[in-house]
Amino acid sequence: MRAQLEIPAKIVPVSNVDAGIGDVIDRKANVMFAERSILLAAATRAPFGDQVTVLDRRFTYAPVAIGFAQGEDDLRLVVDRTLSRLFASTEFRGLYATWFGQPDQDAQRFFSVVALPE
Repeated sequence: MRAQLEIPAKIVPVSNVDAGIGDVIDRKANVMFAERSILLAAATRAPFGDQVTVLDRRFTYAPVAIGFAQGEDDLRLVVDRTLSRLFASTEFRGLYATWFGQPDQDAQRFFSVVALPE
């Protein structure tokens, strides 16, 4: 993507999220990319406080899944139904916002489509 956008950037790996955020605060780096929920959690704890901002912009889409042993259909159904009820609940938006930021229109549409009907 960097080449497509013609962005002259030097990419430097870091040992962990805290080290990367520290590099941004110390002006050794201009930005840091990581999984959004991890960045949100790290950016709010000491010693970083309010020194960094996690942008709302998403640069990638990485689907995730819950793995089950083969033949665990009853457990899978319990998990699917529980998540579907959560997606439809009034608490879901706030819970999502706590860990991932306010859900945008695409996120809201996704959760309404994947929820199982009652």
